Amino acid sequence: MKIIVFIGNPGAGKTTHISLAFNRLKQLGCPVHRSYIKTVFVVTQLFDKVGLLSWSAWRFAVALDLILNTIILPVIMYLRSILIPSLLGKRVVLIEEDLPGSLVDYIHAAIILNLLPIVRPSLGMFLKLASIGRRLHIVYLYCDKRLLPERWDKRGTPPETNLYVLVQDLVFRIWLKHIDSKISVNTEIDIKSSNDEVVKFIVRSACNK
Repeated sequence: MKIIVFIGNPGAGKTTHISLAFNRLKQLGCPVHRSYIKTVFVVTQLFDKVGLLSWSAWRFAVALDLILNTIILPVIMYLRSILIPSLLGKRVVLIEEDLPGSLVDYIHAAIILNLLPIVRPSLGMFLKLASIGRRLHIVYLYCDKRLLPERWDKRGTPPETNLYVLVQDLVFRIWLKHIDSKISVNTEIDIKSSNDEVVKFIVRSACNK
């Protein structure tokens, strides 16, 4: 089984391209599955509902969520990206976000709330657990950063902070250095041309092997 992970800034085109690639691969007869994995802040949401989000309570809730995700996310990743698709006979899995997206959430939250000393041990464990037995191919989608606010506005999502985008870029650069099979696609060009690049990469990397 081959795992294709789509990464990129919010508004770079991940959801659009993964949807188009999924449909085109199905038309080509490639057994494909799609998934989405992201950090889940369960405790933080619970604290918010019961009105317990003072500064100290907020830091505690986020820290607990990040630590809990060290256990929860690798299990979800394994079930979604390996076990279930394998049982369904899928050879290729397309995943939006996955480990890189979760790492961004970890680091971003830790920087804002000064939690790096607390979550650093769980972050190291999370990295080890989440990467066991995973053969990844990366599709990195990018565009001029000046285009992102316009895209956020068009899809009606809140604007991201400069810090969040910077943390994303840092994580992506580090992550891509350790991945041999990868492609960078500029989504400023027309959607058909850019998705052609994506699909050709997936077929070359996964479907024909």
